[in-house]
Amino acid sequence: VVSKLSSAIKVQNIGREIAGKSAVESRIKLIAGEHDDLRFRHKRGNEVICEKIPVDDVIQMILNGYERRFDSLNFSQKPSKKEFRRNFTSLFVNDPEEADNLMKRFAVLTSISSHPRDYEGATQTSCPELGLGAIIKGPRKRYWLCLQASCDSVSLKLNLAHAFLFVPLEEVGQPDHIVPLRTIAGKRQFIGLKVPDKGYTQARSFEFYPSSETKTILAVRNERNGNFYFKDRKGQKFIWIAQMKQRRALRIAESIGRQMTRIGFDEFEPFRV
Repeated sequence: VVSKLSSAIKVQNIGREIAGKSAVESRIKLIAGEHDDLRFRHKRGNEVICEKIPVDDVIQMILNGYERRFDSLNFSQKPSKKEFRRNFTSLFVNDPEEADNLMKRFAVLTSISSHPRDYEGATQTSCPELGLGAIIKGPRKRYWLCLQASCDSVSLKLNLAHAFLFVPLEEVGQPDHIVPLRTIAGKRQFIGLKVPDKGYTQARSFEFYPSSETKTILAVRNERNGNFYFKDRKGQKFIWIAQMKQRRALRIAESIGRQMTRIGFDEFEPFRV
């Protein structure tokens, strides 16, 4: 069904009409209202600096890239290009923290397919299955990403513990993936995760028993707090955090495979790169 809808959208150019240049321009002008400019905000130490950018420049930067207009913009305290890119969303809100929050919400939409409780209040009801792209939190509050091949995650033999492959994920300031969480108090929170450099050297496998109904590794719901968890053969509990979109998980698997297959050999020193 999704494939058919996608084909219909491409054939009828609905995307260009609904989300094309004219739609972007109209939306930005609607946000600006009667004003001729939008406010760009960034922090310099503990101070929030506010700069005005003409609406026409904002439109051109959205449509053609900020690099083409950045050098010609007049700022009292000009930020670096990296800082400008990082805070660009502040043009559309009044608070830099809310701008950062919006970017993280968008990052979740592009990389995560499902999670227990999202930031809009929806709740995961079906029990997730362990497989490629599953993000879990194990003992010592360590995060892991499952890289088990999809075909090796289904039709598993019953009454037999099956080893699943994982690579660690660490919390970093400049992450590759943003995952939504809710604190015990029910507040929204985002964490940034990334596979560490040479993550394949820290890969681990944990063994799980499949469900007799689905012949897959099925999560169990904790009725007390609503969390889903997987229990391995040793009795360790791994809390299910989210399911990454398959292509993103495959990209990580491909990257790790590329690292492992690098060719190394002795080379004459002046020719080393």
